[in-house]
Amino acid sequence: MEKKFRAISITHELAGVSIREKFSLSAIEVEGLYIKLSEVLSINESMILVTCNRAEIYYFHENDLNEALIKLWASFKALSAKDFRSSFYTYYDRDAIEHLYRVSIGLKSQILGDIQIFGQVKQAYQSSLDAGMAATLLNRLMHKVFFCHKAVNQETAFKSGAASVSYNAVNVLEKDDLAPLDAKILVVGAGQMGSDICRHLHKKGYSNIFITNRTMSKAEKLAEECDMSVIPFDMHRSMIDEFDVVYSTVTCESPVYYPSHFEDTAVKAVIDVSSPRSVDPKVEQLEIALYNVDKLGKLIDHVMRRREEEIPKVEELIRESISEYMTWTEDLIFSDSVKRFKTTLEELRTQTMASMLKKMNEEEKGLVEEVTKRMLQKIVDLPVMSMKTACLRDQEPSELSETLNELFNIEYKKQVKS
Repeated sequence: MEKKFRAISITHELAGVSIREKFSLSAIEVEGLYIKLSEVLSINESMILVTCNRAEIYYFHENDLNEALIKLWASFKALSAKDFRSSFYTYYDRDAIEHLYRVSIGLKSQILGDIQIFGQVKQAYQSSLDAGMAATLLNRLMHKVFFCHKAVNQETAFKSGAASVSYNAVNVLEKDDLAPLDAKILVVGAGQMGSDICRHLHKKGYSNIFITNRTMSKAEKLAEECDMSVIPFDMHRSMIDEFDVVYSTVTCESPVYYPSHFEDTAVKAVIDVSSPRSVDPKVEQLEIALYNVDKLGKLIDHVMRRREEEIPKVEELIRESISEYMTWTEDLIFSDSVKRFKTTLEELRTQTMASMLKKMNEEEKGLVEEVTKRMLQKIVDLPVMSMKTACLRDQEPSELSETLNELFNIEYKKQVKS
C-alpha cells in the first residue's frame, strides 16, 4: 500500500499561547516522542516541528493516523486528548504537503514571512535525521521545500524588510516608547531567540545591555560579538531591580518569573518570548508593560503590506515545486510497480522452464533462455507503455499499479493451480 503524507498541527491560528504551551516539547521530549511514534504507531518517517507559535507532526504512513497521533501526543504530555481536539488542525495528502511548504516559507507565520521559521524547519529536519526518522520520501520532500525557499528569496520580495518575533521584540521598545537607547537591558537566554534579540538591540544602538545564560560560555561568546556585559545566571534574579527592560527567552515548563521578582523595581517592560511562557501574566498587574509572542505578533507595519503583495508570486512557486515533487512520487510508484511486475514474471518463467531445461543440452538451454527472456520483455512492454500513457492522462499511478498487480496475481494463481 502506498504511503501518504499527513500532518497534525496546533498553532496560533486556532489556539492561544496558554493552550499551545501545553503541547510544547523540549529537545529531549522530541527525542522521546520520536521513539513513541516508531514503537507505538510504527511510523518510520516523520518530522516534529516546535516553535513559539506552533507545534506540528508531519509523517508518511499507509494509514491515516492523525487521530491516534493527537491521542498519543496528549498522553505523552499527560493531557486528555478530548479536551484539546478542537485546537488541532489535521492535513491529508497534497494539503499536508502544501501546508509544510507554506509553514516553511512563512506564509502561515503570525508575522508574515517570518525569517526565523525557515531555520526552525531546517533544525526540525536535522532532528528527524538524527533520530533516524527521515528516509527517501521525507528527504526528497524537504529538499524540494528548501529549493523552493531559495527561489522565493531570489525571485520575490517576500522576505524583504525586517520582521520577526525577535525583531518586533526589540522594535516595540521604540514603537511604544518604553526605553531610550541608554536604558539598562537584561536578556535572559543565549539560544537562537536570545541571540537574535541581542543582535537586533546592538544594531538599533542600545548600549547598556547585559546577557545571562545557564551555560556561561555561550553568554560570553554572544557578549563579545555584540559588545555586551555578562552576569552569572544564578545571580540575575537578585539583580533585576537594576534593569529598565527584561527579555526572557528561557525554555521552561512553567513560569520562572513571578510578580514578586518585579515588585518595587525600576523595570518598565518585560518581554516574554518563551514558549511555554516563562513570565507569570500577573506581572502586568504591577503596571509593567508585559509582552508575549501573541501580542508581539500583532505589531504589523508597512513591511507586512509589501510582503502581502508578493504572496501570489510565492504561491505560484510553491505550486510548481509541489507539482515537481508529485511527479517524482508518481514515477517512484510506477517504477516500483514495474520492478515487481518484472520480478514476478521472471519467477514464473524460471519455474515454468525448470523441468524443461533438464531435458535439454547446453546449446538448447541457451537458445530457450534467450527466446523466453525476449518474449517476457515484449509481454512487459505493452502494459508498461499503457501505464505511462495513463499517467500522462492524469490517472492515478497507484490505482493503475494495483490493478496490474491484482490482474497478474489472478493469472499467476491459475497457472500454479494448473
